Amino acid sequence: MTPVKATEQDLSGIMEVNKGLHLDIPNFKWDQKDWIEDQVKKGNFYVVKDNDKVCGAMCVTPQENAMLIESMAVHQEHQSQGIGKTMLDFARQLARQQKCQKLMVISFSAHGLELYYKSMGFQPDEPYTEKYEGEELYRFVTLV
Repeated sequence: MTPVKATEQDLSGIMEVNKGLHLDIPNFKWDQKDWIEDQVKKGNFYVVKDNDKVCGAMCVTPQENAMLIESMAVHQEHQSQGIGKTMLDFARQLARQQKCQKLMVISFSAHGLELYYKSMGFQPDEPYTEKYEGEELYRFVTLV
């Protein structure tokens, strides 16, 4: 399965997958229709599908000399099948194509993905931790 650029027809599938990211904190936007729709229109969302159903979704946004994975989620039924690794490899390719020097990801500590990102070749960034609406975040980076 290869990530493809998301279209408006993928909105409900992305919202379904991104529900797994939800944290009950103020201003949590990563599973909200308006934010997802805006990012799809900007061309920042990519999806992985199984039988035309979205099973993975990733939003990547260009930064100065870097590409940021703004959100990445795999539907619970499709986890541990390599879809996350496929999306990370795809994000690395995008970063190289955009002439970025690094790929960054920020993950809420509540999601428990610290070891996962380290196993995928990411290192702690500086600052390594920060807070968003009182919830701790980890910052990771890898060179591309």
